Amino acid sequence: MKKLLFFLLRLLATPGARRFRKALNSPFHAQYAVLVDIVSDLEQTEYGKHLGVKSVADFREKVPVVDYDGLAPWIEKQKQFESSALVVGPVLFYEKTSGSTGPAKYIPYTKALRASFTRMFLLWAHDVVANGPGIGEGKLYFSVSPSFDEESQTEAGVTVGMEDDADYLGGIWRYLMAPFFLSPPGLGKIRDPEKFKWELSKALLSCSDLESVSVWNPSFFTVVLDYIEHHRVDLIRDVGDELDPICLAAIGESKVDWEKVWPKLKFVSAWADANAAPLAEKLQKRLPHVLVQGKGLLATEAPMTIPMLGVNGGVPLVNEVY
Repeated sequence: MKKLLFFLLRLLATPGARRFRKALNSPFHAQYAVLVDIVSDLEQTEYGKHLGVKSVADFREKVPVVDYDGLAPWIEKQKQFESSALVVGPVLFYEKTSGSTGPAKYIPYTKALRASFTRMFLLWAHDVVANGPGIGEGKLYFSVSPSFDEESQTEAGVTVGMEDDADYLGGIWRYLMAPFFLSPPGLGKIRDPEKFKWELSKALLSCSDLESVSVWNPSFFTVVLDYIEHHRVDLIRDVGDELDPICLAAIGESKVDWEKVWPKLKFVSAWADANAAPLAEKLQKRLPHVLVQGKGLLATEAPMTIPMLGVNGGVPLVNEVY
């Protein structure tokens, strides 16, 4: 069943992969089409009307380069009234960034933005399946950095954060991919960090067919591995009866052999550039049998590049982001 479903997923993702390669062959036309769409949306917003943007020429001349603070008043107005202050169409949810370089930022996710992330995910998954280390029958654990904030809604009643990491995928894709995701029930609602690590560790250990992992920060998965090692006695007491005997023996050793814990794990996707490079190297040493692939330039605001096997550097998403 899984092979059949995976074949269908690969088949359905192929047209998007072909369109992307066509766009890469003609980046100017692809970029211009994206810019036209952006201008079309922007001129319908209060921000666009404030700037006087009605054409591509206006965009180039009138739209300033700003940081988050420059947009904060418009984002606050969007949050309070949801009246196209900054974006066109209803906001599905707000993703709240970690605020590692300052106060937390609220990023509005519309149907169009989520569709962009979905297409990025499918392009990446298609490449990994077609050219990667033979994956496609096991489970994928997919996670962004968890949030332990108690805030759940904006003033206008729009959800803050995601109940599930699969919320990044829109439409039918979320349901098609569901059989491949390791999604512990209720994990996204846990606000206590220790309880989150406990429940996630139990779910991962119980997943004998874990095949690939996708996280943003490599240190996140390293922390999980450390947690399992430090709490192995309690974890064995709680879920030992559910574990494969080889896995159970492996986590009982003084030095855990992670290949025996997850014999099908072949692939980990995580940040691996700049400050994350030594963290990715550390994770690779912990999992020498696994291919650790660095992510492209991926922000909360939008996907900008994706990694492709056999290609040095990130490949720009020329038909998604201007």
